[in-house]
Amino acid sequence: MKARLESAFSREAFMEALGGFGYESYPSRRPGGEIEWLRWSGSSSGATHVMQLHFGATWNAYSMRAGVFNQDAVNIVRSALPRIEEFLHPALRDPKNKSLYSAPCLTSFDVGRAMNWNMLRLPQYASRATWLEDLQGDTVNFLKARFWSVRDISGIESLLLSEAAPFEWMVTNAVLRVAELIALTRLEGGDPLRLERFLGTHDRQVRRETGKGFSEVFAKLHSVVVKEFTN
Repeated sequence: MKARLESAFSREAFMEALGGFGYESYPSRRPGGEIEWLRWSGSSSGATHVMQLHFGATWNAYSMRAGVFNQDAVNIVRSALPRIEEFLHPALRDPKNKSLYSAPCLTSFDVGRAMNWNMLRLPQYASRATWLEDLQGDTVNFLKARFWSVRDISGIESLLLSEAAPFEWMVTNAVLRVAELIALTRLEGGDPLRLERFLGTHDRQVRRETGKGFSEVFAKLHSVVVKEFTN
């Protein structure tokens, strides 16, 4: 196995680079230290922006995921998790898996996939010397255009409803994404039936994840999430 990344591409170097455009340590870290969550300082009260930095020893490189969430919506869904576990993958229901509760957001997106990075990771072995330029150039422009412009619940809803790259539903957990959208819609005072009709196009993925039809899953998620508003 290759040695851990040299000092020029260490966690400290990466954190310093991310800090240069506003990311700071977030108080949510997976035991073992391989996953680091950072919060963007430009976040608003209604939309918190985060970045996940994950060191993969197998590839001797870092992957990055970006997300934006409303804390009230995430709290509501987390409170409802014990009653929607039946729809989640066994790996997520495993008591040893704390990611559903330790990660600040429920839905995040792979930056490397959006940027067409080889193996979805930095550094690219063909251009290890220019990793910082790669990070500060196109990557920052991508974050500005696709994430940092989201400032409120309505913006988060639009992002989570999107099927455009890199927000395709096939690369996220559909059940958690639907639950989060229900909570956001409720917070906005929106019409859940309209949301159900729109999300019904993802029936195939929901069936693949749960073995149940979308209407059945949506009805249960809606009932459970809405109940949290009255507790």
